[in-house]
Amino acid sequence: MKINRRGYETLLSADEKILFLVAGSIFVFDISGEKAVELKRFNDLKNPDNIAVSTDGRLIAYSNTSGHIAVHDLESGELLAKSKCTSREGDGLFFISNDKQILSSDWDGNVFILDIEGGGFSVIRSLSHFPLISLIGENKFIATDYLSGEYGMFRLSIGEDITWNKLCAIPSYRVKNRGQVVLNGKVFFWAEPLQGNVQDLAVYAFASDVLCFNMETKELSVCILLDELLKLYPKYRGDYFACMCIGRDGKTLLLGTNKEIIGIDLAEKKLLGIREVKYLSSLHFMASDAKVLIGTWEHVEIVDFDTLFQP
Repeated sequence: MKINRRGYETLLSADEKILFLVAGSIFVFDISGEKAVELKRFNDLKNPDNIAVSTDGRLIAYSNTSGHIAVHDLESGELLAKSKCTSREGDGLFFISNDKQILSSDWDGNVFILDIEGGGFSVIRSLSHFPLISLIGENKFIATDYLSGEYGMFRLSIGEDITWNKLCAIPSYRVKNRGQVVLNGKVFFWAEPLQGNVQDLAVYAFASDVLCFNMETKELSVCILLDELLKLYPKYRGDYFACMCIGRDGKTLLLGTNKEIIGIDLAEKKLLGIREVKYLSSLHFMASDAKVLIGTWEHVEIVDFDTLFQP
């Protein structure tokens, strides 16, 4: 299946029948059949960049590069909220508090909560680094911050009180700003080793490792040494990381740069293949890992995993 609209940001419904797509406007497609069918389109905000769907599937929220957030009723299309917030582009958009509020962050390091009904917002924490936040449970999140000369992993819980507890330090690494994945109690993320000439290391995306934090044992480990894995493939050097995803069984990791998809067997720590893709922006496993949804700046397509790395 191919959709001839750019896939800057993509999100799948829990049953994988609906695709939410950032492509200049916000598009909602039914992808349950042989062809994608457009159901709705939202364009109250110019230059949208992030999307979220409520836990009950009734609401959709999206933000834009000017720091505005809009919330709609998915069925009726009614605009329920439109707020200016911090006036700064950011990343991460999550429904919280029984879908009555939204948690988000901006590139200045502000983590804030938006009240959907009233439209007011409050900054709950100001970080020293562009935050990387992922949902791990109802009103519970994993986040990274940079404090006292090193990165750390934190747990953010939102209830009657808002708590921010440090889980572990991430020494000798610079954490990348995209691609964190939470699966089966483990947090996988990219990090750049701070050794040697840091400026030279920053040139190539693969001068980085995939790290894993086990939330149960509180152990941090290096999962994949990317530079070592790809040393025989010098032509594959993306300019920057774009996205990553892991199969539901936890065995297969797909790493995406702006130029390629890299498949890795996590158990064997071996390369499964490389697929060249122009302007890659998002990846999702589908159909119990049998298919992969690929979003680029040019189009969106769904391919069989078995053919992903075939010429």
